[in-house]
Amino acid sequence: LRATVGVLRQPAGEATSAAPTGLGVPLASPGVPPAGQGGRSAVLGAAPPAPAPGLAQLDDLMAMAAGAGLEVDVGVDGAARPLPAAVDLTAYRIVQESLTNVLRHARATAVAVRIGYQPDGLVVEIGDNGRGAAAGPDGGGYGLIGMRERATAVGGGLEAGPAPSGGFTVRAWLPTPGRRG
Repeated sequence: LRATVGVLRQPAGEATSAAPTGLGVPLASPGVPPAGQGGRSAVLGAAPPAPAPGLAQLDDLMAMAAGAGLEVDVGVDGAARPLPAAVDLTAYRIVQESLTNVLRHARATAVAVRIGYQPDGLVVEIGDNGRGAAAGPDGGGYGLIGMRERATAVGGGLEAGPAPSGGFTVRAWLPTPGRRG
């Protein structure tokens, strides 16, 4: 289970030996000096960095959750469309962190992910059938705080807490500027 959770936190396409920052993003790639150290010649032969993950990789996340023993259900409402890169990455990271939390804390057997394309934004909702532990006075642990900060950074918002019917739900709304109408 720990290996699976580690994989869920690992950004797509990155080697597992990269030094984590706590958010699943490495500080540096092994063998590649940080900017300004080692000169241009040290990185000329390096492979280009992998593109940032987004909702196009949602199936991969869900497959990992299923591989960890969860029954998974994914639904998309509205017509899928290209998203601003920051919104796409934020949506992916919210799903990724939510699945990690489900596996670590919820004792759930099932998880549902809903992506809703609205005229002016994107709704991302993750719910599980786990124990639904109450969030703390600040809205939960560091994972929830990080998800809320990510949503706020793109102009959106995030709510998380026990679901009325049991389990736990994370719901984010992320704006998609220029997509109105």
